Amino acid sequence: MTSTPYISVILPSIRPFLLRRAYDSIAKGCIDLTFEMIVISPYDLPEELLNVKNVRLIKDKGCPARCAQLGLISSSGQMVTLLSDDCTPHYSSYCDIDKNFKSIDAPQDKKFVGLKYSEGQSMHTPDYWRAKSHEPLKLDGLKEDMPVSSMIYMTRQGLVNMGGWDCSVFECINWGGHDLTARMLNAGYKFMLTAGDFAHVDWGPGVDGMYNDHRPLWESDYEGMQNMRKFWYKANPDRITVDLNSWQKAEPVWSRRFK
Repeated sequence: MTSTPYISVILPSIRPFLLRRAYDSIAKGCIDLTFEMIVISPYDLPEELLNVKNVRLIKDKGCPARCAQLGLISSSGQMVTLLSDDCTPHYSSYCDIDKNFKSIDAPQDKKFVGLKYSEGQSMHTPDYWRAKSHEPLKLDGLKEDMPVSSMIYMTRQGLVNMGGWDCSVFECINWGGHDLTARMLNAGYKFMLTAGDFAHVDWGPGVDGMYNDHRPLWESDYEGMQNMRKFWYKANPDRITVDLNSWQKAEPVWSRRFK
């Protein structure tokens, strides 16, 4: 690995037992692209990753959006992308995504790729990845072509220019990601979606999900939806950048998960 990685993979995590699998799948997804995996978690790294040079740990007990923002600020790659610890990228997926990114006809720091992933059959319907095909996102302020993927691939500088995720308002990356996408489209960013799934995400039905830990996400969902409506129920052309240090306005210990 070179001293400066090409891709920084930002990975908020509460499941250290999945991190080795995540690292191995990222490595296969990148093939010969250099990368770093930045884990933001209240837990220690598993022993098998302790001495891996391109893995870094930021200890934090904040909400997912705050953790993602801390990862962005700490990242050193030219490109950045977001991943969940229950997500396993496919072979060569990041190489293919990077080619997609380079094919977009826009300045380097004014474009992004939305990443399709699989976790259920509904994601294969024709309109799934269009934001306005989802009832909570049928908002007049959102652009008609806005994609729905919260996992993106873009330059670090392009994301920093937007201020990243608005952690002062959104707890989870789902709604915070929709807000970020809407702001980037306001700023004239161009995008494309991956043709197919770049990864598979473990998921289980119900409030607790496959790993019995989804409840805090579901509990924050209503508030996130209401904040999204507040900002985007009508055209909001002035909502573009947010404070890069908005993570400081999020509670340092996410009370929905950690008591």
